[in-house]
Amino acid sequence: MFTSKVDTGLLSYLQENNTGEEYLFATLTTVIAAPYIIHTDESVMALDGFNGTDPILTVSELKKFIKEGKVKYFLLSSDNSGNSELVSWIKKNGTVISSDDYSSSSSSTSSSIQQGMIGGPGGSHNQQTLYEVTS
Repeated sequence: MFTSKVDTGLLSYLQENNTGEEYLFATLTTVIAAPYIIHTDESVMALDGFNGTDPILTVSELKKFIKEGKVKYFLLSSDNSGNSELVSWIKKNGTVISSDDYSSSSSSTSSSIQQGMIGGPGGSHNQQTLYEVTS
């Protein structure tokens, strides 16, 4: 069974600092995005599709999304095996948000009957870093 936790501190930080962006944040995989979508009904962008190997945007398209104010936060895991161009660009142009700014000891759990999702690329066992990218 797929089980993933939503970091309520991170969620609160993102919601409080949203300035009208369409997406609460973007991440590489649906595995990371899904619990936040389910828990909040917010839009979260999976930049590399379901498991991190199906890129949906180029760097220039992502720049356009940022410039248009559609997304500014990016949650990247330590195992970024997906679109290395996007990851490199986000890391180069983004500002790391310290986990001290949002960390929470509480979390809620979302679960699904889908099998085999935990621990995949960008899965929940990896350390995650939040970046802010603005135009």
